[in-house]
Amino acid sequence: MPLCGRVPPSRPGRPAGRSRSCLREDEEPAGDGRHLNRSPRGDLRSAGKPVFACQNRVAPRRTTGEQMEVPGLRGRVAVITAAGQNIGKAVALAFARAGAHIVITGGSDLAKIEAVADEARSLGVEAVASVCDGTDETAMNALIEWAVAELGGVDIAVSCVGIRPHQQIAEITLQDWQKVMNTNLGSAFILTQAVLPHMRRRKYGRLLYMAGTDALFPLANRAHVVAAKHGCTAWRRPWRWNVGRTG
Repeated sequence: MPLCGRVPPSRPGRPAGRSRSCLREDEEPAGDGRHLNRSPRGDLRSAGKPVFACQNRVAPRRTTGEQMEVPGLRGRVAVITAAGQNIGKAVALAFARAGAHIVITGGSDLAKIEAVADEARSLGVEAVASVCDGTDETAMNALIEWAVAELGGVDIAVSCVGIRPHQQIAEITLQDWQKVMNTNLGSAFILTQAVLPHMRRRKYGRLLYMAGTDALFPLANRAHVVAAKHGCTAWRRPWRWNVGRTG
């Protein structure tokens, strides 16, 4: 049985139902493909059954700080919230390596987000660090207005704000619930509403929400976090349908 699963219909000159990276072990690969001499399932080979082996085509690992060419990102302006550490920091620096100018926010530690901005500037892009509470609508609107005035617009917005308290359902109070919802989901709403008018005027924009594994693998002791992160993945579709129809 093939180890590669289903593959799309073949192109001219390729056997139907067979991908270039999935070959029988007694066949020669086409083009620059490499022949795998060993099968991860040698028991099937010894049983006389056909064995397929798939090549893992993994992009070469980049070293820290290496430039990354991504078509369409060079010169764009990206706003990334909660970018002082962890995923937010990684996202911000990834955009910087791709040539995008960045505006990054953090809750209270200016030194931490300024260090990320310094690292981004060393890559040859503009980077601005700002202490801005993602749940503060007034502060977020002011930051976006500044970015539009000083940098010419906002092309991309990435919401990375999130808290993940561990609590059993019976222990969650209404205050606990509202805090998680306001932080994890409310911050995404506030960022979206702040950038959307500017994106619509320019007829271009990209919005990204970090839902994390809580949206895929719910944990019993983080029910409120799971609900908020599912909200991030679900509500993007209605606004996409609405905004997409009006430009």
